[in-house]
Amino acid sequence: MLFTLLLSAVAAAPAALQTTQTAPLQSTNTVVQPPAMSPQGQPLPSGGTVASAVGGQQIAIGVDPLRLLGSPQPGVYELVLNDTGTTWQEPFLIGIPPVPAGPNAPLLVVFHGWGNTHRSILDQTSYFHEARQRG
Repeated sequence: MLFTLLLSAVAAAPAALQTTQTAPLQSTNTVVQPPAMSPQGQPLPSGGTVASAVGGQQIAIGVDPLRLLGSPQPGVYELVLNDTGTTWQEPFLIGIPPVPAGPNAPLLVVFHGWGNTHRSILDQTSYFHEARQRG
């Protein structure tokens, strides 16, 4: 249920990430990286929704609740949640398997520790790689 809601929320994010540059959340430096790709290996559509690339339905939980920042590696998407009920923006990563796992697939949620960022899980663990390998 939570994964379905999250995937639906991803569908509400604008997909205008066809540029080759994205700005890191905590830096003013520009990082050059390839365009964000869908699980099928196609560039995310320009001016459309992420739903056309990863599936899902658009839901309304606020004004521009979710922004897609990029794809640091295939099947991993970097997002920021704007509508948290606080003044904080919450960045996170979501891994979407290349093949739908079915209705009874487990959902793995990993929280970073104090002093780390959402990117620490990707940079310092093999969780995304292991999840992809195990299906």
